Amino acid sequence: MVIPSQLDMEITKRHLSDASLYRQSTEKEFKSRCRKLNNEWVKVAKAAGLKPSVISHLKIQLPSCPVLYLLIKTHKLVSTDDLVSVDPSIFKVRPIISCVDGPTDRITWFLNLILV
Repeated sequence: MVIPSQLDMEITKRHLSDASLYRQSTEKEFKSRCRKLNNEWVKVAKAAGLKPSVISHLKIQLPSCPVLYLLIKTHKLVSTDDLVSVDPSIFKVRPIISCVDGPTDRITWFLNLILV
């Protein structure tokens, strides 16, 4: 489904306005949490007896901030008229958060390797 970019932005703003799920953050807070995560990772990895080279490899020094994408639930649209609507409240969405190169990217890869 292709929608105008303005409608996409309105749908996204409407979705992010839910204060029970989302709140604004700062770059400083993001970096602080990344440092805490790395410190906890090092503690757990050392306690597990992992080699320092493995610990270092799985730490992320310059993480990227996760990115939010919204997928429109087309199966939730009631009528074909909804497909051409410009009212953002009609569209139900599924949030997708991409954490590629994010603070937990390498650790989750490692856990997946262990668990699978």
